[in-house]
Amino acid sequence: MLQRVSGVRVSGKNLDIGQALRGQAEERVHDAVAKYFDGGFRSQVTVEKEGTGFRADCTVHLDTGALMRVSGSAHDAYSSVSQIVERIGKQMRRDKRKRTAHANGHESHIQFEQGSGFDTTPDSDTPEMLGDARPIVAEKIDRLDRISLEEAINKMETGKLSSYVFRNGGTERVNILHERADGSIGWIDVSDRV
Repeated sequence: MLQRVSGVRVSGKNLDIGQALRGQAEERVHDAVAKYFDGGFRSQVTVEKEGTGFRADCTVHLDTGALMRVSGSAHDAYSSVSQIVERIGKQMRRDKRKRTAHANGHESHIQFEQGSGFDTTPDSDTPEMLGDARPIVAEKIDRLDRISLEEAINKMETGKLSSYVFRNGGTERVNILHERADGSIGWIDVSDRV
Protein backbone atom coordinates (compact mmCIF):
# COMPACT_ATOMS: atom_id res chain seq x y z
CA MET A 1 0.00 0.00 0.00
CA LEU A 2 1.32 3.41 -1.00
CA GLN A 3 1.76 5.78 1.93
CA ARG A 4 0.49 9.32 1.34
CA VAL A 5 2.84 11.95 2.64
CA SER A 6 1.53 15.39 3.47
CA GLY A 7 3.47 18.26 4.88
CA VAL A 8 3.73 22.01 5.03
CA ARG A 9 7.12 23.63 5.49
CA VAL A 10 7.18 27.28 6.59
CA SER A 11 10.26 29.49 6.57
CA GLY A 12 11.23 33.12 6.69
CA LYS A 13 13.39 34.69 4.00
CA ASN A 14 15.96 36.83 5.83
CA LEU A 15 13.42 36.95 8.66
CA ASP A 16 12.81 35.01 11.89
CA ILE A 17 9.07 34.34 11.71
CA GLY A 18 8.62 32.79 15.16
CA GLN A 19 6.78 29.66 16.27
CA ALA A 20 3.29 31.25 16.48
CA LEU A 21 3.24 32.36 12.83
CA ARG A 22 4.94 29.15 11.68
CA GLY A 23 2.39 26.98 13.50
CA GLN A 24 -0.57 29.00 12.27
CA ALA A 25 0.66 28.93 8.65
CA GLU A 26 1.33 25.17 8.76
CA GLU A 27 -2.10 24.39 10.20
CA ARG A 28 -4.11 26.74 8.00
CA VAL A 29 -2.42 25.75 4.71
CA HIS A 30 -2.71 22.05 5.61
CA ASP A 31 -6.42 22.46 6.41
CA ALA A 32 -7.10 24.44 3.20
CA VAL A 33 -5.52 21.71 1.04
CA ALA A 34 -6.92 18.75 3.00
CA LYS A 35 -10.44 20.18 2.80
CA TYR A 36 -10.50 19.59 -0.98
CA PHE A 37 -7.86 16.88 -1.51
CA ASP A 38 -7.53 13.57 0.30
CA GLY A 39 -4.21 12.53 -1.28
CA GLY A 40 -0.66 13.37 -0.33
CA PHE A 41 0.88 16.76 -0.92
CA ARG A 42 3.90 18.88 -0.09
CA SER A 43 3.78 22.62 0.48
CA GLN A 44 6.36 25.35 1.01
CA VAL A 45 5.41 28.71 2.54
CA THR A 46 7.94 31.55 2.59
CA VAL A 47 7.35 34.83 4.43
CA GLU A 48 9.58 37.85 3.81
CA LYS A 49 9.72 41.55 4.59
CA GLU A 50 8.78 43.62 1.56
CA GLY A 51 9.02 47.39 1.82
CA THR A 52 6.83 48.46 4.73
CA GLY A 53 4.86 45.21 4.72
CA PHE A 54 5.22 41.47 4.30
CA ARG A 55 4.92 39.06 1.39
CA ALA A 56 3.99 35.37 1.67
CA ASP A 57 4.49 32.88 -1.15
CA CYS A 58 3.06 29.36 -1.14
CA THR A 59 3.69 26.44 -3.48
CA VAL A 60 1.63 23.25 -3.24
CA HIS A 61 2.61 20.02 -5.04
CA LEU A 62 -0.21 17.47 -5.13
CA ASP A 63 0.42 13.74 -5.62
CA THR A 64 -1.58 14.03 -8.84
CA GLY A 65 1.23 16.15 -10.28
CA ALA A 66 -0.66 19.43 -10.01
CA LEU A 67 1.38 22.44 -8.92
CA MET A 68 -0.21 25.56 -7.48
CA ARG A 69 1.47 28.85 -6.59
CA VAL A 70 -0.04 31.81 -4.77
CA SER A 71 1.23 35.02 -3.16
CA GLY A 72 -0.11 37.55 -0.71
CA SER A 73 1.08 40.94 0.49
CA ALA A 74 -0.09 42.88 3.52
CA HIS A 75 1.09 45.26 6.23
CA ASP A 76 1.59 42.40 8.70
CA ALA A 77 2.84 38.84 8.26
CA TYR A 78 -0.32 37.19 9.61
CA SER A 79 -2.50 38.99 7.03
CA SER A 80 -0.18 37.98 4.18
CA VAL A 81 -0.50 34.34 5.33
CA SER A 82 -4.30 34.74 5.49
CA GLN A 83 -4.27 35.87 1.86
CA ILE A 84 -2.35 32.82 0.66
CA VAL A 85 -4.60 30.49 2.66
CA GLU A 86 -7.68 32.03 1.01
CA ARG A 87 -6.12 31.83 -2.47
CA ILE A 88 -4.92 28.25 -2.04
CA GLY A 89 -8.42 27.33 -0.87
CA LYS A 90 -9.89 28.83 -4.05
CA GLN A 91 -7.43 27.01 -6.30
CA MET A 92 -7.99 23.73 -4.45
CA ARG A 93 -11.76 24.12 -4.79
CA ARG A 94 -11.39 24.70 -8.55
CA ASP A 95 -9.01 21.74 -8.82
CA LYS A 96 -11.52 19.50 -7.04
CA ARG A 97 -14.29 20.61 -9.41
CA LYS A 98 -12.06 19.76 -12.39
CA ARG A 99 -11.16 16.34 -10.96
CA THR A 100 -14.82 15.60 -10.20
CA ALA A 101 -15.91 16.70 -13.70
CA HIS A 102 -13.14 14.58 -15.24
CA ALA A 103 -14.13 11.54 -13.15
CA ASN A 104 -17.77 11.99 -14.23
CA GLY A 105 -16.76 12.18 -17.89
CA HIS A 106 -17.68 15.84 -18.35
CA GLU A 107 -15.54 17.94 -20.62
CA SER A 108 -14.17 21.16 -19.21
CA HIS A 109 -13.07 24.27 -21.05
CA ILE A 110 -10.82 27.22 -20.43
CA GLN A 111 -12.69 30.33 -19.34
CA PHE A 112 -11.45 33.84 -20.00
CA GLU A 113 -12.33 36.39 -17.36
CA GLN A 114 -12.55 40.11 -17.92
CA GLY A 115 -9.83 42.21 -16.35
CA SER A 116 -7.72 45.23 -16.99
CA GLY A 117 -4.08 44.98 -17.84
CA PHE A 118 -1.98 41.92 -17.20
CA ASP A 119 -3.64 40.31 -14.17
CA THR A 120 -1.45 37.79 -12.35
CA THR A 121 -3.58 37.51 -9.22
CA PRO A 122 -4.13 33.74 -8.88
CA ASP A 123 -7.63 33.96 -7.40
CA SER A 124 -8.96 35.92 -10.41
CA ASP A 125 -7.92 33.27 -12.93
CA THR A 126 -9.53 29.96 -13.74
CA PRO A 127 -6.98 27.11 -13.72
CA GLU A 128 -7.61 24.35 -16.22
CA MET A 129 -6.38 20.82 -15.58
CA LEU A 130 -5.29 18.73 -18.55
CA GLY A 131 -5.16 15.14 -17.29
CA ASP A 132 -2.66 14.94 -14.45
CA ALA A 133 -0.71 17.97 -15.67
CA ARG A 134 -0.26 21.29 -13.93
CA PRO A 135 -3.07 23.85 -14.09
CA ILE A 136 -3.27 25.96 -17.25
CA VAL A 137 -4.45 29.52 -16.60
CA ALA A 138 -5.90 31.75 -19.33
CA GLU A 139 -4.86 35.36 -18.85
CA LYS A 140 -6.21 38.30 -20.82
CA ILE A 141 -4.10 41.33 -21.66
CA ASP A 142 -6.17 44.47 -22.31
CA ARG A 143 -3.28 46.89 -22.68
CA LEU A 144 0.50 46.81 -22.86
CA ASP A 145 2.81 49.24 -21.08
CA ARG A 146 5.01 51.26 -23.49
CA ILE A 147 8.36 51.12 -21.74
CA SER A 148 12.03 50.44 -22.40
CA LEU A 149 13.59 47.00 -22.07
CA GLU A 150 15.42 48.11 -18.92
CA GLU A 151 12.17 49.32 -17.31
CA ALA A 152 10.46 46.04 -18.18
CA ILE A 153 13.29 44.00 -16.64
CA ASN A 154 13.08 46.16 -13.51
CA LYS A 155 9.28 45.65 -13.28
CA MET A 156 9.69 41.90 -13.74
CA GLU A 157 12.38 41.62 -11.08
CA THR A 158 10.80 43.94 -8.49
CA GLY A 159 7.38 42.33 -9.01
CA LYS A 160 8.95 38.85 -8.78
CA LEU A 161 7.19 37.86 -12.00
CA SER A 162 8.21 34.81 -14.04
CA SER A 163 7.19 36.58 -17.26
CA TYR A 164 6.25 40.05 -18.46
CA VAL A 165 4.67 41.25 -21.74
CA PHE A 166 5.13 44.87 -22.84
CA ARG A 167 5.35 47.14 -25.88
CA ASN A 168 8.94 48.21 -26.47
CA GLY A 169 8.98 52.02 -26.40
CA GLY A 170 11.85 52.13 -28.90
CA THR A 171 10.54 49.73 -31.56
CA GLU A 172 6.77 49.79 -30.75
CA ARG A 173 6.79 45.98 -31.07
CA VAL A 174 5.44 43.49 -28.55
CA ASN A 175 8.20 42.04 -26.36
CA ILE A 176 8.08 39.17 -23.87
CA LEU A 177 10.46 38.65 -20.97
CA HIS A 178 10.51 35.26 -19.24
CA GLU A 179 12.54 33.48 -16.61
CA ARG A 180 14.57 30.68 -18.19
CA ALA A 181 15.32 27.35 -16.51
CA ASP A 182 18.98 28.37 -16.07
CA GLY A 183 17.93 31.47 -14.08
CA SER A 184 18.64 33.99 -16.85
CA ILE A 185 15.99 36.23 -18.41
CA GLY A 186 14.82 35.36 -21.93
CA TRP A 187 13.80 38.23 -24.22
CA ILE A 188 11.45 37.69 -27.18
CA ASP A 189 11.03 40.56 -29.64
CA VAL A 190 7.90 39.71 -31.65
CA SER A 191 8.19 40.75 -35.29
CA ASP A 192 5.21 42.25 -37.11
CA ARG A 193 5.62 39.48 -39.71
CA VAL A 194 5.01 36.60 -37.28
